[in-house]
Amino acid sequence: MKENYNIYLFGLSLILALFSCNTNYTNTVYNPDQYKAWVGKHRLILEEQIDDIAFKLSYLPGDFKFLMDFRTDFKDQDIATQTSYQDKRYFKLDISSEHATGDMLDYKAQSQQEISGRLEYILSDMKNDFYIYNNADTIYCQDVHYERNYGLNNKMSLMVTFANNPIFNENTVRMVYHERFFNSGPVTFNLDCKALNNIPQLKIK
Repeated sequence: MKENYNIYLFGLSLILALFSCNTNYTNTVYNPDQYKAWVGKHRLILEEQIDDIAFKLSYLPGDFKFLMDFRTDFKDQDIATQTSYQDKRYFKLDISSEHATGDMLDYKAQSQQEISGRLEYILSDMKNDFYIYNNADTIYCQDVHYERNYGLNNKMSLMVTFANNPIFNENTVRMVYHERFFNSGPVTFNLDCKALNNIPQLKIK
């Protein structure tokens, strides 16, 4: 009897999971608190492990990034700013290693000069090492923002920004990051564009 009950629970969980995955959120309208809660629960997260380096990619909808950067007491001019965020695609990439004891910027570096070179590379050339492609097109990222934590944890966090290109209307595209610090080589993430686009609407006023 217990075994049958466990089978029933498993089947019910599977049905609920499938139902959740097929829910269309594009016509749903949320206030800021509801929207942030939804993204926290549903946002797309992909992970890759190469040797001891872990790569965790999170998709942040433009409206969510807007809420991260601005207050909740919105003014009329903030609606125009919100639109500018909707014209972007934001991805947060966390790079970490369980063997790192401090700032990932320092991990496996042989000298202070190498660390300084890494920082200069992030600020100037790193954006050229991120791109998204399908069979017909390739787009490169517009900006990479490095959130330095000064050794508070063993994670390097990068905010990678792309233009909202028609390539995201495909079923699947690939994001590639040519990693240059830890000899991990190209890191590839398969992006489900249907999941990226199945996002509720944000109403701020």
